[in-house]
Amino acid sequence: MKSSAKDDSMILPDGRTLAYAEYGIPDGKPLLFFHGTPGSRLEQHPDHNIAKALGIRMIVPERPGYGHSDPQPGRSFLQWTDDMEYFMDQLGLEHCAIAGFSGGGPYAMGCAHRMPERITRLGLISSIAPFDNPYGTEGMNAQSLALYGLAQADPDTFNAQIQALATSGDSVYQIMTAGLPEPDSQIFTNTDMETMYRENMIEAVHSGVAGIVSDMLLIPKKWEFRPEDIRCETSLWQGLADINVPPDMGKYLSQAIPDCSATFLPGEGHFLLFTHWKKILATVTA
Repeated sequence: MKSSAKDDSMILPDGRTLAYAEYGIPDGKPLLFFHGTPGSRLEQHPDHNIAKALGIRMIVPERPGYGHSDPQPGRSFLQWTDDMEYFMDQLGLEHCAIAGFSGGGPYAMGCAHRMPERITRLGLISSIAPFDNPYGTEGMNAQSLALYGLAQADPDTFNAQIQALATSGDSVYQIMTAGLPEPDSQIFTNTDMETMYRENMIEAVHSGVAGIVSDMLLIPKKWEFRPEDIRCETSLWQGLADINVPPDMGKYLSQAIPDCSATFLPGEGHFLLFTHWKKILATVTA
């Protein structure tokens, strides 16, 4: 909340609260940005002048169970699309660009699949792909892979383990930034970046771990749509040194989505979003 230009919320038709933050300029080119897993409405570049200079109105909604958004047990990717259709209507957004980072990628793809007539361009940054893709999950860090496996095999034990790991926002920050490859570690030596991401993790678990649990239960399951069926113009960025999302997942998405322009960056990790923020925002809202 400290770093948002505008902090707000709305009540959805089923009575849930959806919290969000806005950055950039109020009458700018609209961009919905979907945070990672975990994440919150505070996930953005700490230099707000970048979005302002590009003339962008960037809106970051919190998925159910994160930050100040009410949980929605058993939610699906396409139920999030329903939320976003209502959200866009209430904000007066007939059309907008959409971008998803990491675990936010499937939700962005779901929106592009469900309402292609309203999405001007889809951006995917270090995005997770279906686990049943031809390349599988080889290259994903061992801790994440073990947690995803436990989520499928024993949801109750998985829930308890997440509760034990994510005891505070600071503990989540430590988990997310431990053992990173050098390109990612360097990003968090920047004080402003470190402060933003730490606050982001604190907000992510503001109301508990329901958001993390829901995401990690849902992502490994069979998706309700196929990337092959996405008809939006798509731009994709993937670091070849990423250990959170294996580069082969980016390779699969770039091959599967029909109209996809992909950028693979040697020597870049999972958090390339923050080092290429200006280029990514400019491309997705072009």
